[in-house]
Amino acid sequence: MFGPSNVRFCPMLLGAVFREVGTANLPMTTLSEAKRHYNNVDMKRQAELAGVPLVWNSNFPLKTTLPLRVVLLVGPDTPKGRALIRKIYDACWVQDQLGSDPAVIEKICNSVGLNGNELVKKAETKEAKEELFEATNKAL
Repeated sequence: MFGPSNVRFCPMLLGAVFREVGTANLPMTTLSEAKRHYNNVDMKRQAELAGVPLVWNSNFPLKTTLPLRVVLLVGPDTPKGRALIRKIYDACWVQDQLGSDPAVIEKICNSVGLNGNELVKKAETKEAKEELFEATNKAL
């Protein structure tokens, strides 16, 4: 299972949180070169401490609405949900894949024993969109 059992995953749209608190959508772009460098070093250090690899995605910033909705549909703190989160992380932050690509998300879902085709379709429903909206508002 990905992540300690005492960690509760809460998928939400980080850009909406940044907007609500008055931060730039890409806070790194507002930092000095030295601070950006330090942040990159620190992120890699934190990833190493957590035992996960980190390779900056060449498509950054990533559009995450599809994977977030799919994770919410599965349940982020279920065993399959945590396995899905780890596989999505690996795809985006290790293998340089595009998490907004429905084919990528479908394949990842299938790899953890879920029906990827069904979940990708459900993620486009009004209900799934509202669930992510509500999760984001809860995070605020």
